[in-house]
Amino acid sequence: MTKTADDLILEALANERRRRICKVLANTDRTALGVDRIAHRLATREEDSTTRSISKHAETLVVELHHVHLPKLDGAGIVEFDSDGGTVYCRDERVVGSVAAGRVPPEVGRTDPDES
Repeated sequence: MTKTADDLILEALANERRRRICKVLANTDRTALGVDRIAHRLATREEDSTTRSISKHAETLVVELHHVHLPKLDGAGIVEFDSDGGTVYCRDERVVGSVAAGRVPPEVGRTDPDES
């Protein structure tokens, strides 16, 4: 069975960390963020300790983001991940903004009346 665009979006957003990535992207005025910056922002929110432990957590997150979470969000069309440059661009601002606000992304689950 072929996955639909809705399936890919919902599968990508089923993970809490990927939803947090969307929140980080929604709360910036930049058009793109580096993986290191995203990792540091996530580590700051997730790690409740010293600067050293936050830095160590961010280092671990960079690898996880690069190999797991960002490719999944890219494959769903939510972000554009330039793995060579280590840069993440918001591809679908409606989805990212909805996730940041705690809502289901627009258009997900809606069918085109002409397809019935």
